[in-house]
Amino acid sequence: MAAAAAGMALSVAAKAQNSEPVCSVGVGSASGYGSSGRVAYTATAKTIFEQRLPDGNVVGGFMRTHLARDGAGKRMSEMGQGCVRDENGEPRALLYVSVFDPATKTSMNWNVGRDDTPKVVKVFHASTTPRKPLTPEELAAQRKAAERQQPPRNEYKTEDLGSKIIAGVEVHGSRTTRTIPPGEEGNQLQLVTTNEIWQSTKLGLVMMTVSDDPRHGKTTYEIEELDQNEPNPAVFAPPEGYKIEDHPADVITASTAQ
Repeated sequence: MAAAAAGMALSVAAKAQNSEPVCSVGVGSASGYGSSGRVAYTATAKTIFEQRLPDGNVVGGFMRTHLARDGAGKRMSEMGQGCVRDENGEPRALLYVSVFDPATKTSMNWNVGRDDTPKVVKVFHASTTPRKPLTPEELAAQRKAAERQQPPRNEYKTEDLGSKIIAGVEVHGSRTTRTIPPGEEGNQLQLVTTNEIWQSTKLGLVMMTVSDDPRHGKTTYEIEELDQNEPNPAVFAPPEGYKIEDHPADVITASTAQ
């Protein structure tokens, strides 16, 4: 069974269990979070968007995506790119799927759900040629350039939120609050944003995030279903009927393949 079929099966199961479709029409992109380590899992994540408008109206929506990792460290992740209605009027997620295999040092990506894009699986091979190391002067220049783009540290306050259980896994959380002074980013008055993150040390996985910014609204990402068994190999396979487009090693470096 191809990856698209496996993903569809996961989506159908999620819909049946939650009595809710995979996404709501009108939502934008929904990104997941990377993972580290070699503990196997298959997960379903739900991203909820909510923004309150000045007139009291509320605009919101949600999208479900999937991610997986096997015991060898191979990873699959879906990124939501929107939600449309299919030929039966049912919500259909537009997905960008990525698979990275550390054993072969290859990465693959493809789109699912789009009728207006070629059905192509792009395969990239990591370069085996080491990159020329940066000089101390170049490293210092890079650090200074990055520091110029960062807000002052005194705008941030981080607090420990302790531990709790999400999807049967113990996680530890923290909340970072940023206070933006008037005029710093085009704001007439002071702005306050908050970002929570809850992580599982055992799985090396972000289990939940909550981002609240008055300019963009509130976004909540949470792993709602988690299976810690080895995933079905079909989850990592390219969809049937897609053309394989191979890219040689000189097209991509080791750093961009990961």
